[in-house]
Amino acid sequence: MTGARIEFEADVFSSTGYTLVVDGAAQSHVDAIDPTHLFFEYARRIGNALDGLAPAGRAIRVLHLGGGGLTLLRYLAATRPGSRQVAVDVDADVVRAVLERMPLPAGEPVEVRVADARSEVARIGERFDAVVLDVYRGLDAPAFVDAPEFLGSCLGLLDPAEPGILVVNVADAAGGPRLAAQARGIARADPGAEVLAA
Repeated sequence: MTGARIEFEADVFSSTGYTLVVDGAAQSHVDAIDPTHLFFEYARRIGNALDGLAPAGRAIRVLHLGGGGLTLLRYLAATRPGSRQVAVDVDADVVRAVLERMPLPAGEPVEVRVADARSEVARIGERFDAVVLDVYRGLDAPAFVDAPEFLGSCLGLLDPAEPGILVVNVADAAGGPRLAAQARGIARADPGAEVLAA
């Protein structure tokens, strides 16, 4: 998405929060001083799901598909120091702007890759405790994120030795068509997978 208009809007609720806005659409919120402050409800829900994976403070391994402001990566670096995290975002301009404005946490085993999520999932050679799927182009998710093949590849990255989770941010319309598509895709990818909608 070369040439996108990238802005950081100051938070009216705190002096240290910023909202990443790309082409007029709010993408994510980051508190530059307190990364444990998850402002958007969807981020809090994902944070809660990740909190339940292991006892408080224990390091986990997480793949973030869709980077945005790297909000959840920063959250886990603060709440679970030493967590191995890989964030993947297709937009090099957004990644560069975010890292210039708010560098990655020092000393943490975190990595940001500029790549297409579908390609990266197919080639990555690691296992994770959680895969966070939050891939959008503007306000719309690309069609591949509902595909059983892609969702199966995401599920395949979870460590079979540990109970892992695939967490999906689904922005939806009335009636839940995207949620239904995601649930169908997961069921086709792995009929034994349990699906919880929050």
